[in-house]
Amino acid sequence: MKDARRGRPRDPEVAERVRRAAAELLFEVGFEGTTVDEVAKRAGVAKATLYRRWASKDELVLEAFESLIDYRVPLPDTGDVTEDLRTVYTSAIDMFSTEQGAGWIRTVAMEAARNPKVAALLVAGMETRIAMARALLDKAVARGQVRPGVDPKLVMELFNGVTVNRALAHQPMPGPAEIDQLVELTVRGIAARPSDGDD
Repeated sequence: MKDARRGRPRDPEVAERVRRAAAELLFEVGFEGTTVDEVAKRAGVAKATLYRRWASKDELVLEAFESLIDYRVPLPDTGDVTEDLRTVYTSAIDMFSTEQGAGWIRTVAMEAARNPKVAALLVAGMETRIAMARALLDKAVARGQVRPGVDPKLVMELFNGVTVNRALAHQPMPGPAEIDQLVELTVRGIAARPSDGDD
């Protein structure tokens, strides 16, 4: 019996090569400049192979975007919210300090602004990281280090504003001293106050 469904690559290594090639082209020439021909050439596979696995350029490129957006940073649990945030901020900034990392921010920001599907992927990726921030902050609240009711989404957006602004302006990412200041500003804004424990 013939299976008419279009499948994903049977060889994970081939699929990864194709996604990596598509991601590289997205960095270099954006969505409009990325073509199936060039992805196939760069990945070292036949164009027909791509079309057997991805129905269209849009489907292929969106999958490449999904793999880019779904990045992870460590979720530390040092017992100290200051050290936890320093670890998270440092890990993320290390990732974005490379030209590829900064290019990732610029590419995703540009494409999300004009492609609702990319924007939806970006929102989904953010939700994952907001959930991680919530877990970190909930533990800090339980330890009495952070006041209840702090919105993890706002904490994430405040930090993201720094990295996105630097990337879009082609400016260096914060160094260790600036990271310390970012951590201090964040902790001061979310820290528990003496009255928070009062009835």
